[in-house]
Amino acid sequence: VSDPLWKHHPVGRAHWRLLWAVGDGKKSPEPRLWLETVNVDFEAPVSTENWELSVLSHAMRKADEMNVTLSVESSLGDLLQRLIDHHACSHDAVEVRERILLRPSKAILEASDYLSPKHDWVQDKDEVTDPLRRCLYKPGKKRSHI
Repeated sequence: VSDPLWKHHPVGRAHWRLLWAVGDGKKSPEPRLWLETVNVDFEAPVSTENWELSVLSHAMRKADEMNVTLSVESSLGDLLQRLIDHHACSHDAVEVRERILLRPSKAILEASDYLSPKHDWVQDKDEVTDPLRRCLYKPGKKRSHI
């Protein structure tokens, strides 16, 4: 995230992942464009007031382009629904509790405060998270204004 008041480097960053939601094991895992949180450079004297709106708008566009369900923190559900209504999308934001399949990536040290209480760990095999509260946006057609 960039801000014209802080020209040295971006003042924030969003953490993205392409992950897989697993249900009850009866159907194939479904892809999720997973948005963690936006982190701030605390030394930058800028307002973060509109960041969530900007990042969520960008995330919705990415989800639409990829045709992949967007998964965000459940605390962003109301804001996500406002954006869905504003863009006249055909689906509502849906709060869920779902498990996420974490696949290994060559035993690279994994780091996440949202996916596991382990935070930093070497992942060398598939793992499934505990159920996580998230809010989903499913790309779809725009609502008709007829």
